[in-house]
Amino acid sequence: MKKKSLAGVVRHRLVSQLDDYKAAERAMLWKALALAEEVHEKQVRRPGKSVTAQPYIIHPMRVALVLLEELEYRDCEVITAALLHDVLENSEGKVTTHDLEQQFTGNIALMVSTLSKPAPDAAMSRGAQLSTYYDRLNQAPIPTRLIKLCDRLDNVRESIDSIDREFQDDYLKQTMKIYLPMAEATDQYLFEELVSCCQELEKTIKENE
Repeated sequence: MKKKSLAGVVRHRLVSQLDDYKAAERAMLWKALALAEEVHEKQVRRPGKSVTAQPYIIHPMRVALVLLEELEYRDCEVITAALLHDVLENSEGKVTTHDLEQQFTGNIALMVSTLSKPAPDAAMSRGAQLSTYYDRLNQAPIPTRLIKLCDRLDNVRESIDSIDREFQDDYLKQTMKIYLPMAEATDQYLFEELVSCCQELEKTIKENE
């Protein structure tokens, strides 16, 4: 499937869900989608065995759809944050937490900030930075953790098709160590889905050894 048509299918599913919101909420969701599309416009995902590199915007749209379709979770601020969850990391500083506060709400800005990995800092090892990041996620309110777990679920589902075996192995280990315990403490459906995807990813890795 071509990039545009693949993105179009996912976008159509998302837009169909957004139509059910009240006008003010729908306007905010559309604004979030527009910003995400702008930030991720030239970015692509990792290529897989069955597809070439997909437009990056497919990922935040799918994360929002996991919340909407699979969890039936419809809080407007949470769906907005899901659509925006990678804009701070991927905008090269062009979008800031302050921008999100001004354009959306303080709560949305806080969720996206919490979900964003810290930029490398010469004063601290990357391992220490990520440890602090994971601690912050585990202590975050449930809606923020739900977004992160939906993000991880979409990434694991995608990684099963990856052509990068080292990436798959590292991703599996990280998911089992960090995200399965978080999911078990947060949402049973996401926990079961992540377990199932990890089992499938592990099987794929072994078949290709």
